[in-house]
Parts: sequence; C-alpha cells; structure tokens
Amino acid sequence: MIKQDIARRLPVYMQAADGSPVLGLTWEDVDVYYTKEGDASLSEKTLADDPVEWFEIGQGLYKILFTVAELDTIGFFEYFVTGTGALQYPGLAQISKYLLDDIAGSEFDIGTDTLELIRDAITSFAPTTHSANAGNITVGSLIAGTYAKTGIEDEDYWQIQCDAGDDALGIDVDLTFSVDEGRSPVNILIRGRIHSANGRDVDVYAWNYELSAWEKLTSSATQMRHSVNDKSYLYNLSFNHHKHEVVAHGEVKLRFVGQGTGFTTSHNLYLDQVIIGSVVEGTVQPDVIAHAVWGHDIESEYPSGNGVAGGMIIQIDGKTINLPDDPASETKIDIAIADISVVAGKIDVVDSNVDLILAGTISINSKVDIMDANIDTLILRRDHNVVGD
Repeated sequence: MIKQDIARRLPVYMQAADGSPVLGLTWEDVDVYYTKEGDASLSEKTLADDPVEWFEIGQGLYKILFTVAELDTIGFFEYFVTGTGALQYPGLAQISKYLLDDIAGSEFDIGTDTLELIRDAITSFAPTTHSANAGNITVGSLIAGTYAKTGIEDEDYWQIQCDAGDDALGIDVDLTFSVDEGRSPVNILIRGRIHSANGRDVDVYAWNYELSAWEKLTSSATQMRHSVNDKSYLYNLSFNHHKHEVVAHGEVKLRFVGQGTGFTTSHNLYLDQVIIGSVVEGTVQPDVIAHAVWGHDIESEYPSGNGVAGGMIIQIDGKTINLPDDPASETKIDIAIADISVVAGKIDVVDSNVDLILAGTISINSKVDIMDANIDTLILRRDHNVVGD
C-alpha cells in the first residue's frame, strides 16, 4: 500500500522463459504500461534517457519511477513491463489517501475510536526531513552541482573532486541545516558514494554544540566506503547535535572528511541526497501508544468489572491496593528484621517459662510418688494389725 500523490519507485523483476534473471536492460529495451483505478484502457509510460526513471538493482531486479501525476488516484494501480529477452512482468500497488484508516478498517472512527490516539502519536513522532541550506568545500574541488542538489534523491549530484597529495584528508566538506522550532534531530540519511579505491574512505561528523567540537558518527564498519554505485547510510544524531541558542536556533552541521592515504584527482565524492530527520520535542511515543492500544484492545472489550478480564482486574486491584509503597526498600527490610528479632526474644522468654513449668511438673510427680508410697505403707500396717487381732 502506498500513499496518494507521492512519487514512488516500484519494483520490476525481469526473467527469461527458463526462469533465469535478465541482466543489463536499459530504458530503451523495455516498454511500460499502467492503468489507474477506474481506467478502461492502458496508458503507456514514456521513459527518458535518465537513470532516475529506470535503473537496475541487480539479479534481474529493476525499479521504475512513477510520478505524482501517475499515482494520483486512490485504488489499485497496475503496471506491466515487457523487455528484450524477458517475460512480461505484472505489477500491482494499492494507493491510499489515509493509510492508517485503511489498515484499521470500518471500525476506525476518527473522532471517538481510541485508534485515533495511535495515529496522533505516530504522526507527532514521525520524522520530518530537512535539507541543507548551506554548504562549503574546505578540501577538494567542485566538479558539478551545488549543495542544493543534496535535497532530493534524483542522481543529480553535488560532485567534489579530492585533492591530491593531502594524505591527512583528501576531502573536507560540510553542510548546514536548520531544524524547525519545537523539533529535535534524530538521524541523518545519506545517499551517495565515495569513488576512490579501497582504503580511501569518508567519515561523517556532526558538530556537538555542548562540547564545541566535531563528533564522529561513523566507525570503521560504517564509513562511506569506495563504491561505483550509490549506497544509503543512516546515522543517529543526539540532542547536543542541535543548537538551542536564540541566534541560529535549530542549526545542525555535518562534515565529510576523507580517511586513508593517497587520494588523487581521480577520486570523487558524490552526494545525491543528505537529509536530517527530526521529531517533535518531548514526544512520549511508547507511553502514548501503549495507552491507546490498551484502550482499544482490552478496555473496550472487557470494561472494569465486566467479564473475565474485568473481574480479574478487580481481584488484582483488591490484592494490591493496600500494599505499602516500595515494600522491598532497605529501610522497610531493616524494620522487618528488627521486628523479627523482638519476636524471637519473646519466643525465648516463653521457652524459658515452659522449661520452668516442666521442671515444676517433674517435682510434683516426685511428690505424688512419695505420697503414693506412704499410702501403700499405711495400708500394709492396717492389714497387719487386723490380722494380729
């Protein structure tokens, strides 16, 4: 599903009759047709001699750029591609105006349903992109374009030639951005390449306004490496990469610096797109969405005190409502240990009393035995006297 009125590159897989991928097709080797929702016939798409509209990914996979005018109708968008030595490829995309509404279905009520909270949260958290408003070349020479070429991904480059003999840098280029009031930068997306050779790479830096120093965003594993094709790079930005002073508030600065040795004038940096992503400051995304999901998925189905889940909620609440705050704190544990010691002392006292009672019982038993013996003696004497008479 794709959003209405947004230009998109849609995939095409070209394969031969035996199932093997067809490689190396150019825009001149293919014919493209499409139909919008409600059309009664196919429309032919005219491709230009421009890699933006038709380009090869690899292993038989290609992409076609469809324009806003071609993707302006809600519903199903069908496209067909035929190519030299390849089977016809049928493609299908669904175009929507409100993606979340369509996903949620007929139960989604924009005014009352708590799924609206989810959409609001996602909307407020969704990044807005910002392109550069200034650029500067410190080391290197301009070959083509300007910093403004980095605003969109169209393979129209800001191309900078590396300086020869400067083993420390080879190239040093910076871009300046302005992030809107109330938003905070979160990442940087780069589409481009350094065309040099192995061992001659480019590191990306962001200016840290708290430290007043350039902070490297890349590692040895995430540098812009030598490539003959464009690659995408994504790096995270922090709060301190964003200027918060009154003058130039919202400023973000990025820097591209060559790494390695032996740069020559045959080495070039190609920047197709460099954009900053930002979000609304203070957005509590996880909490808001969690609350909304609770409201829609559980509370609406099992309101408090109603049904199995509601009854369990009441039971749990009843068992936990009188629990002390932070029952596992060290203070409360120490108090509990002291109470246990007092109880243990009382148990010792009771035990001593029990021992005394047992001792007294033994003494009583001894006296009972003596009395019993005396009685036996008296009975014997009495019986003797009776016999003697």
